[in-house]
Amino acid sequence: MIRPTTPNDTAAPIALADATGLFEPNQLEEVDEMLADYFGGNSGSDHFWITDDARVSQPNAPNASVSLSAD
Repeated sequence: MIRPTTPNDTAAPIALADATGLFEPNQLEEVDEMLADYFGGNSGSDHFWITDDARVSQPNAPNASVSLSAD
């Protein structure tokens, strides 16, 4: 089920980004900062995160989150 990302989901997108091997440690920190800004209301009105809660159909699958912008 696709739904808005909540603060409880914060670890999942960071773990997903880390698992790809495409992000340096400082970039993972930036993802964490982006999420903190989002939940703190500092990311702008056209920026939002959504989560595909894959655990509904695949109990061992992690949540997958993505950031979207209306730009």
